[in-house]
Amino acid sequence: MSNTPSPLLEARGLVVGYHRDRPLIAEADFSVRGGEVVALLGGNGVGKSTLLKTLSGELKPLAGSVTLSGIELQSLSGGRRARLLSIVATDATMAGALTVKQLVALGRHPYTGWTGILSATDRRVVEESMQAAGIAGKAMSAVATLSDGERQKAMIARALAQDTEVMLLDEPLSFLDPAARIEIFSLLRRLSAERGKLVVLSCHDVAMSLRMASTLWLLTTDRRLVCATPREAVEAGLIDKLFDSPNVKFSPEIGDFISNSHG
Repeated sequence: MSNTPSPLLEARGLVVGYHRDRPLIAEADFSVRGGEVVALLGGNGVGKSTLLKTLSGELKPLAGSVTLSGIELQSLSGGRRARLLSIVATDATMAGALTVKQLVALGRHPYTGWTGILSATDRRVVEESMQAAGIAGKAMSAVATLSDGERQKAMIARALAQDTEVMLLDEPLSFLDPAARIEIFSLLRRLSAERGKLVVLSCHDVAMSLRMASTLWLLTTDRRLVCATPREAVEAGLIDKLFDSPNVKFSPEIGDFISNSHG
């Protein structure tokens, strides 16, 4: 009997986009498990956010299927889905008037129902989530007063309070300085390892993704989604297929893109 954990998120023949005759991603297949950190890489406009919306159930696939913990995604009620999958968006401006603690408490909504009344268990989960995300010291601060890095930690804490097996993050490293990007990526990797969560994040930082992700989803310029480990992606020359530019090339030696010009 195999001890390999069951996939948390699977897709078969997945076609993603808004128009059937012009899909953004065609015929994607993948299977990922808890404890993995998946970096979704690709140029602007290739469909990273659209794929995440499809995997969250916000957008229906044009074709194919997505299963979450073995259940067809589209068959799940909103409440059931919210207990299995959480979403961290980059934009937290709507939460600016809330304190960090109030924002994180919103993650308990799938469990409190319409009343929003927190039980002792809910309050404990909120406190533990802030601690785990390293933002407990700002619990009573308004979200609007936080730095970009602190705000991202607060949003991650909210997702942790939601207590889901799968976390989807849309560009969580945007607007962060290099130190904050490393801190947030390290936090996500630690949470995945310690709690067995599947973390999927879209990202533009190729070099950091190669160092810190366990799996890469590469959205190429020909509308394909290629799944590979960082080593496989480098050795097969897949990174160069991410961007359609003659002016840059990927350097395996430094693990990042460099100018294609010489001199």
